[in-house]
Amino acid sequence: MLRSGFLSPTFYSGGRHLTSMRVRTEDDVDEITSLPHEGPEESTDSPRLRSCFPETWLWDLLLVKRTGQVSVNLTVPDTITEWIANGFCISETKGIGISTTSSLQAFQPFFLSYTLPYSVIRGETFPVKVTVFNYMADYLVIELTLSGSENFSLASNEELRKSICVGSSQSSSVEFNIVPNIIGSMPIEESVKHKRFLSTAAFVSFLQAEGIKQEVTRSEFFCPSGDVMGPTLSNLDHLVQVPFGCGEQNMLTFVPNVLAMQYLTATDQLTPDVAKQATDNMKRGYQREFNFRHKDGSFSAFGKSDASGSTWLTAYVVRSFYQGSQFIEVDFDNLQSSINWLKGLQKPSGCFQSVGKVCHKDMLEEVIVRGFQCLESQVDSTDDNYALSQIAYAFALGNSTRCPDVLERLENVADYEGGKHWTSNREASTARGYYRPSSADVEMTSYILMAYLEVYIRSDIIAEGLSISRWLIQRRNSNGGFGSTQDTVVGLTALARFSEYTVFDDVDITLNIDSNQPQTNWGTTHQLHVTSSNRLVLHQLYFENVPTAVNFQGAGQGCALLQVSLFYNTYPEEPEEPEFYLNLTLEDHPQFPDCTRFEARVCAGYFVCV
Repeated sequence: MLRSGFLSPTFYSGGRHLTSMRVRTEDDVDEITSLPHEGPEESTDSPRLRSCFPETWLWDLLLVKRTGQVSVNLTVPDTITEWIANGFCISETKGIGISTTSSLQAFQPFFLSYTLPYSVIRGETFPVKVTVFNYMADYLVIELTLSGSENFSLASNEELRKSICVGSSQSSSVEFNIVPNIIGSMPIEESVKHKRFLSTAAFVSFLQAEGIKQEVTRSEFFCPSGDVMGPTLSNLDHLVQVPFGCGEQNMLTFVPNVLAMQYLTATDQLTPDVAKQATDNMKRGYQREFNFRHKDGSFSAFGKSDASGSTWLTAYVVRSFYQGSQFIEVDFDNLQSSINWLKGLQKPSGCFQSVGKVCHKDMLEEVIVRGFQCLESQVDSTDDNYALSQIAYAFALGNSTRCPDVLERLENVADYEGGKHWTSNREASTARGYYRPSSADVEMTSYILMAYLEVYIRSDIIAEGLSISRWLIQRRNSNGGFGSTQDTVVGLTALARFSEYTVFDDVDITLNIDSNQPQTNWGTTHQLHVTSSNRLVLHQLYFENVPTAVNFQGAGQGCALLQVSLFYNTYPEEPEEPEFYLNLTLEDHPQFPDCTRFEARVCAGYFVCV
């Protein structure tokens, strides 16, 4: 019972103990005590589960009567720690009052805890470390037993039962090395036995599959009026599965949210929940990008760790922040310093190493004109499809008379297999695989689609863009993005802008799914229903039992996007030649041949793949 003359006593933990334990005490042991416990009182023969380990115990508002005191009955949590409490009160006549702190020691004279990793790879040996704490007056000889299970096996020379001695007011640890055989959660039970008492702890380890995680995604666009941005809008936090580290990757948390806001605003589909999620993501990405800013206003992948800023990234950041300024607050003085840095890099010919769309166009008219002069002077001698796709988009934005000529050259090299797209004629990249095209192909196709949006009328945009958008949609991953930062941003920009021309009000589609293997949560048949009101929601269905043959059949009015993602693990390929070698040779020391001193010669090397 706690007594206080103040409102709202609050408790916070001085430590955290993450274990679930059952403790059973025998009648002849009166030294072992237990703390109060929530729920009905248990008999001494029934083990009690210790599972209440809150970080903050109490934060309640109580009404104090005229006596100035209030009593409340509380159950002490199972954490072995010291709780520190204080309180404060508010009165209409006395104002605010704050109490001094007091403490409560939650304690048991005998208990055990464990230490193990959060997750383990199946087939790998890992230790289960069990620590026994003895705060009684006696010296204890303890027998620890690991309950056997078909979910794991013992490592070589390991035993299920071990004995240790624990002195008074001391702790002692023992390890059991086991090898898990399953994937998922694996319960483990440990028992501590003494002639006068028995204690049992139960805990769970999470097991992962061995190998490297792989993903394969297949998409099918039913018809042009489906909302192709659905997967993207439902995964604003996870568009590309890359680290959150460098300045370029960080822009991934910013730009797709800008595109989503622009698209939903243009199509009058923006909801308060999506708007809040997108703007919160933009604010986080905006603030974090300044970690990679140099004093001269430029940006680079690793900030001040790099020798100088990056022309492309700086232009890209300026363009993206200017686009986002319609939704969040942006410091235009900082943007102007970045623009000034870019202006200083323009050559007399007007060329840049990379060109980005910048704000304050009235201040940069001469810079832009000279930039177009550079492109127009170089386009006839350029055979690189990747460069031509970017030039075509730049010419389309600037209403250049050379734009139709460049688009005609690109039309002559288009690839129509699987949908209209363009492939790079540069040397093949190792990033291209059977399941995923190179990032350059996605970027090129996206730039050309955006050029179409600038130069064609609506009917021609739909006619020319359908096949291109279908190819892009089929190359997206499970989160709605693509393979890297840049192709995701360019690809989503193209799809978002194209979708503005293909959104129709009347959508009512039923998709029937049949599986030849019963699935855990839905059996062999399931039905998904997409309407105009929920078409931005990502409707998901999980196949836990694979392999399986699946049949999809859609009916109704409107259009939809079907996407199937397969996740699996593979073992890494062994290199033909070792990537690293080490040779150690021990020889007698020349000055001390009869002593225990030796001369070590170490030869190390590594191979670089070019």
